[in-house]
Amino acid sequence: MVGKGGDLRMLVWFQFGIALATLFAPGAGRWHGATVRYQWRSCPINGGTYLNGIAIDPRQPNVVYVFSDIGGVFKSTDYGDHWRIINRGLIEIHTHHSVATLAFHPRNPNVLYIGVGCNFGREKPQPPRGTGGVFISRDGGEHWDLLSADIRFCGHGITRQEGNVLAIDPKNPNVMYAGTAYEGIFKSTDGGRTWRYLALRNHFITTVALSPNDARTIYVAVAKAYEGKPFESRGGIYKSINGGETWQALIEGVNVNALVVHPTNGNVLYAACWERGVLKSTDGGKSWHPVNKGLIPGHGNRRFKAIAISRTNPNILFTSSSETDYRPPVTRFTNLYKSEDGGASWHKVPEDIWRDCSSAEGEYCYPGAVNWWG
Repeated sequence: MVGKGGDLRMLVWFQFGIALATLFAPGAGRWHGATVRYQWRSCPINGGTYLNGIAIDPRQPNVVYVFSDIGGVFKSTDYGDHWRIINRGLIEIHTHHSVATLAFHPRNPNVLYIGVGCNFGREKPQPPRGTGGVFISRDGGEHWDLLSADIRFCGHGITRQEGNVLAIDPKNPNVMYAGTAYEGIFKSTDGGRTWRYLALRNHFITTVALSPNDARTIYVAVAKAYEGKPFESRGGIYKSINGGETWQALIEGVNVNALVVHPTNGNVLYAACWERGVLKSTDGGKSWHPVNKGLIPGHGNRRFKAIAISRTNPNILFTSSSETDYRPPVTRFTNLYKSEDGGASWHKVPEDIWRDCSSAEGEYCYPGAVNWWG
């Protein structure tokens, strides 16, 4: 949603509501057919910025963070009713306000990590080294310090990364994994101060996820193309069972925009795969099958770009597809779906439930193309 003067206000309650339902609210946020048991509303966030992702404090669900492509990080302490910018310590250059990912320390959610930068791969001239990296906050985002400028993410531009590309070992938080745009996946064993390249150079990484049963088992999702533009990245899903030392291709040649792992069973995986819809594996990625019953089939302009799984009831999943009509004026549409049986069937959530433009103070309210993470 774009207001006068370039004020951009996204459908944050679309993002926030899904993350809220999947994170901590057992039995809440349910939708059965036409029965509505919750309400969605939009939250205004100023700044003329694209919202790359959202993260909810695992211990204090009223504390919510949103990270963006040119506006840095925003924080709410009242479930999204009010927001403020928390960029103190981020260097005043646009690449350090281009935030691709945010992660919590597994033992102390007041400690936050963000990955920033504008690494465009081969699409555009590259910003110089030192204009991206990993920042840490030890006080809930009030102040940020640069941990490392060794790696660069892409938080801005047509090749922006969105969501979970920074993963932390819950048993040993000094061990971290970071997925970049085209420069590969990296590992740190000292809490993010130094990083070592592992693999997957020239791959556009969209998700880095750890198995809940063994953090040395890593899953990485890779996109084949972004917004219709082909890159060298072949796309697919990759797995390591030894902390990133060696890798196996589980799927290749598939455009994977998002991947989630079952919260207690690391063998169960779901992937949002653009025009192919949703794929599921129950054997740690050895085999995959489509779970698209009830989903509107994808095609060249309709892409499944996001998926989330409930942490309290893993049979509940959400996915969304975005569709672009490139005929002037260019418009975008989003469909939201919910499954209550582990992806065996999906039901479309009626648009009048979750689409709310009440926070748009300007002339336009675009119907969707919003991504989210749970």
